[in-house]
Amino acid sequence: MSIATSTRGIVEYLQRNDTLVKQISEAGEEAAVKLKQLAQRIDAGRREAEELIDELGTVEFVVARSSDVRVKQQELLDQIAEVSKDIQRFNAYPQITALLYAQRSEFYLLLANTFNDTVKEVVSFTQQEIDDLNVLLRRSVLDAEARKQKAHLLDAGIQLAKLAFKLAGKLAAV
Repeated sequence: MSIATSTRGIVEYLQRNDTLVKQISEAGEEAAVKLKQLAQRIDAGRREAEELIDELGTVEFVVARSSDVRVKQQELLDQIAEVSKDIQRFNAYPQITALLYAQRSEFYLLLANTFNDTVKEVVSFTQQEIDDLNVLLRRSVLDAEARKQKAHLLDAGIQLAKLAFKLAGKLAAV
């Protein structure tokens, strides 16, 4: 787009540039506000993680029955301790600590997965709740099977429609 060399063309060009500068300025302000909000959320998450770590430090872990699980648990606890040290070391770098927090939470998840018996003690279900959950599970399986059958029928219908269109095209060409 060329600029008209008239006074009106120059004024319009300057107004467009002024509008663009205002939009850029507003976008920068919005971005700064959004970044500040995200930084506050990161700080809140870090504080919550620190509180959780402090609480977990006082928790006694259940010892596993088999020796290979105990070894795995000890390895995971050692890895958690190493990552925790790295988090303290790189505390001034939120980009690094965010990744380290994610890594540590993965180790905690792996550790939690080694405690099969603990879940039974913490989460208790009545027989009625178990029966209800089993019924819901069976219904969902049957529903998924019915959806698969409908999908197969729709796919067959589409294939038949394609065949019909090809035949119609051949017949129209004759």
